[in-house]
Amino acid sequence: MKWKKWLYGLVPLLILLLLFFNWQTRTGEEYAFAKVRYDSIELNWKEKGYLVAQEDTVLYGPVTTKVLEVYKKSGDKVQAGELLLRLDGRPLQERLAQIEAQIEGIQQEMNREGAYWQVTIEQEEIGQRQLRLTEIEADRERIYQLVEAGAKAPVELEKIEQEWEMEQSRLTQAQARLTQAEVLRDQGDWSRRLRALEEEKQGLYRDLSTLEVRAPFAGTILGMEVHPGKMIDPSRPLLQLIGQGLFEVEVPVFHEEINKVQKGQEVLLSHRGTDLAISGIVKNIGTRAEAKLSPLGLEQRRVPVYIELQEKPESWLEGFPIDVTFSWISEESLLIPRTSLLSTVEGTYVYALQDGVIERREIRLGVLGEEVVQVLEGLEENEEILLFPSTI
Repeated sequence: MKWKKWLYGLVPLLILLLLFFNWQTRTGEEYAFAKVRYDSIELNWKEKGYLVAQEDTVLYGPVTTKVLEVYKKSGDKVQAGELLLRLDGRPLQERLAQIEAQIEGIQQEMNREGAYWQVTIEQEEIGQRQLRLTEIEADRERIYQLVEAGAKAPVELEKIEQEWEMEQSRLTQAQARLTQAEVLRDQGDWSRRLRALEEEKQGLYRDLSTLEVRAPFAGTILGMEVHPGKMIDPSRPLLQLIGQGLFEVEVPVFHEEINKVQKGQEVLLSHRGTDLAISGIVKNIGTRAEAKLSPLGLEQRRVPVYIELQEKPESWLEGFPIDVTFSWISEESLLIPRTSLLSTVEGTYVYALQDGVIERREIRLGVLGEEVVQVLEGLEENEEILLFPSTI
């Protein structure tokens, strides 16, 4: 019977030992600490962009006319300068002939009017007076030198001065008559009509030079739905031309993240439909943020970023959605594990070990990483903080 008493006394002892070891284990978990360290933080985040052609243009009809000949079709690849369409220039040539006839008729009418003849007469008179003044000035210089040398009497110099003043007066009168004649000439509408016709004539010459529609660069034709005899006008597109092999990814980046993107930065480009991933380089960054709606309907300010492809997979087509993975490494700063944060409505806190005592301390955060966060205020390097504050 003694062994039963001994057994009954051993059971409580075993229970106490189990409780002791269990308490020791929980204490180790609850009071695990981490040191505040000084290091950099690396961030990776994705943005959704689209594959677009660097060279992409829509060609429109230069004038309202008819298509004469079509040399290419949708899907054809063309070289820069290659002829695509030839347009009917007869309406333009007929209008040009009409304008030239009108210009000739106006010029004949102008020649018959006295005001135009008077302008010509006064212009010739002014030219003659200016030439005579040049001759008198030369004679005046020559006589002046002779008078100085004593070879001519001073009265000769006075005569030439009087002749110069008289000729200058005649020139002034001729210039006044020319001004009056020009006013009389321009009182009619001949000049305005002539200028308007000349401007239209130059515009027709420019239009005639565009009747052969050529490819501005090498590329592939899309959306070409024209045929011989079809009427076209400048408001309707003829075709779209996509450049060959020159593509980029356009991706809108959230304005708060744009300071982490730099020209020349390497990024990862991937397409979920083809399971392909390639590298790219940031080629250009937009200069202004544009309002975009998020999938939840919220307005966000985003800045366009343009990525140059190192090489485009053949299976990637224009318009494909592309995931762009950006990477950014911060300058060295104070970092703590993300699990050590205690967030409340009052603020963000950690439990720090101060002189052997655990105290709650408010901190201010900077960059948030997946595993670590940046601390701007509230902690010092090498301080110890509770790794799991929710268990205290």
